[in-house]
Amino acid sequence: MYRHPLAGASAVLVLALAAAAAGAQSAADPPLPPGRELILPASEVKDTFFAWLVGVVDAGRDAELDNAALRDVLTEFRSSIALPFDRISRVRHEAPRPDGYGSLGILFDGDVDIPVPFSLLWYHPGSLRSTRAIRFDERRFASLPTASSPAEPVYSFRLVEGTMAIDVDKWLDVLLGRIVDDLSIRIVAIARWRGSWRCLIGGTGREDRRIIAAFDLVRNTITFPVPSELTRLGLWLWNAR
Repeated sequence: MYRHPLAGASAVLVLALAAAAAGAQSAADPPLPPGRELILPASEVKDTFFAWLVGVVDAGRDAELDNAALRDVLTEFRSSIALPFDRISRVRHEAPRPDGYGSLGILFDGDVDIPVPFSLLWYHPGSLRSTRAIRFDERRFASLPTASSPAEPVYSFRLVEGTMAIDVDKWLDVLLGRIVDDLSIRIVAIARWRGSWRCLIGGTGREDRRIIAAFDLVRNTITFPVPSELTRLGLWLWNAR
């Protein structure tokens, strides 16, 4: 059957326009938020929310999710720590750019005063207080040496907006004295050390004494006493600019 050459050209033009329109629509659609594929297994980070957050940070992904979107991602969310998940209004992460800083921001529905999210011998030894909005500058280090083995990778978050503090229970304060102290948080770090994800928190206590606390993200427990290697790592990150 004879087909006019213009008919073939018209068909090609229609297909090209359709492809262009589809491409424009795809470009206009917002990127999907980092989802469940980034959640680390419970064998690495026990708590679901932190497993997602560490996964996002470790993958270097940008993300901005409100509480409803978080629930869509964390469809099987079961918190095993005293984190006020219902009170998280928004989480926003911008991964560090080459030779630059990233950002991590958390917006609650108001000021927060909750038990410390991690336990020491099944006991939560104080309160965590935070302003409604907090924001950290983020730096990534591929590897940092410690005495026994390198910590790699390491993500350092310096508090630049809002305030956070840990208020240790009074009886522990009296019993243990300078071993434990209230903590005005300045820096938080996430690092894989000796094969496990650890969280370090650095802050000032009474008399502006610098203190490093450590948490095991596999067990959701406070590491006490803090290994000297992690203390030195935390202090180095505190001083790094």
